Amino acid sequence: MDGMDLSEKIQRLATSMFDLPGHTTEFEVRHFFARGLYGREMTIRKGFVAVGKVHCQEHLFIISSGEISVLTEDGVKRLKAPYTLVTQPGAQRVVYAHEDTVVTTIHATEDRCVESLERTLVARDLAEYEMRLLASPGSEV
Repeated sequence: MDGMDLSEKIQRLATSMFDLPGHTTEFEVRHFFARGLYGREMTIRKGFVAVGKVHCQEHLFIISSGEISVLTEDGVKRLKAPYTLVTQPGAQRVVYAHEDTVVTTIHATEDRCVESLERTLVARDLAEYEMRLLASPGSEV
């Protein structure tokens, strides 16, 4: 995989994971709404490797319990609860759960439709994200 940038490596990993026996993309997910805010809480089970979608907007990422390793542009970082960071648009991560871990993302939005939010907040891959950027230059997608 030499010569590929991180996003290409992540996409290759995501594609290959679908062929693994017992692979699932299902998480235990809870949705929360408050005025102007949407929270998405996910439980990632110990030993699970997850490839996230490409985030289209800046938002908060909070680990409230557990411990994970996250592949970022700066290498692998091991993060333990409690931990909070700001995720930038265009970010996509690979996560390994060292123990059952609860993560929550907090998004600024008035939308309260989960299906609509899924279409707005994330892209399937970097190519879709870049197409959205081209369609609305100068803003988060």
